[in-house]
Amino acid sequence: MPQSQTQLESNFRRFLSLLSLDDINRELTALLDVDNQAISLVYAAGEESTDAATLQQSYLEQVAKPGEAVNVTYADVEIPAPTVSPSVAGKITEPAPRLFVWTLENGLPVHYYRLDDSQSETQMVLQAKGGIASLSTKERAALELMFETYRSGSVGDIGAPDFSHYIESLGSNIEPQVYGNSHNYALSSPTPALYESLNALRYLLEEISPSEEAFERERERVLARISEAQTSPYDMFTQATLTLIYPKPSYESPLAVSDYQAVEYADVVALYQKLFGDLGHYSIYVASDLPPDHVQALTASLLGGIQTQRKETIPKGILYNAKGGKIARNLSPEIVHILSASISLIHHHALSSLCLQKIC
Repeated sequence: MPQSQTQLESNFRRFLSLLSLDDINRELTALLDVDNQAISLVYAAGEESTDAATLQQSYLEQVAKPGEAVNVTYADVEIPAPTVSPSVAGKITEPAPRLFVWTLENGLPVHYYRLDDSQSETQMVLQAKGGIASLSTKERAALELMFETYRSGSVGDIGAPDFSHYIESLGSNIEPQVYGNSHNYALSSPTPALYESLNALRYLLEEISPSEEAFERERERVLARISEAQTSPYDMFTQATLTLIYPKPSYESPLAVSDYQAVEYADVVALYQKLFGDLGHYSIYVASDLPPDHVQALTASLLGGIQTQRKETIPKGILYNAKGGKIARNLSPEIVHILSASISLIHHHALSSLCLQKIC
């Protein structure tokens, strides 16, 4: 919900009062320092670093000043193969046309839908029940901090930016997602790069590490955003309305600044382990144009050896307040103006009607 125009102007004036031109110039100078400049060149499969030599030289000539030392480093990301290669387990059944089902050695069910041969793209979702409906109030606050905390961490010995660049070089995408009643890891990959993409997903699940520095930074950002939002009359009214409908234990109840302030780094780590710690109680859904036995071999070798000890996360139902209540909040200037105009119009209309009745 937007802030009122009066609040926007007030916040901007307060922002300007805290800054000076010297402050801004000092920050800009630090940000534009050569030590803070970087360029990342990502090479797709089949490309080599020599292909970008001209682009690299052109960039350095335009940006680097004479006499400045420019350091160029190369990171060749190679995801190791799994140390354990489970054998193919479970027969493939076809309960419906183009739909195939089997079970991996670690007990994970796989549901595979074969696309037309011309698709050349594979979609995979590793999904479990739970989601936001399985979280406590504190865990819901930790969820907003979890993604950036892990996105800025590392995967094994590979830093987050290099790992992300590797995925991009494959033309793939890997994304953790948390919905109302479920959570998953989603993989999208060109079919020719499926082995490399799936191996990267396997390595991510087994080796991902969070960043405590990123947690502290994200926590401050979220607290500032929530604190500012809750000064808006619109937001205060919305928060109060939701509080009347949903009691605090309900996963639809609104979160307050105090809920985010209570979240510590260990809470975010525990939440990730609860949702994505391993593939316990997960199911695998695949859509591709590969033959079923090929997909079965890939999923068995790359996902069949992942642990499945994670406890089941059971979604809870929404809780509602049995009784209603009243909301008493200061209204925004716009609302006050509209209400005043409406009341004046109603009052004028009532007087006019009364005069007409007397005349008649």
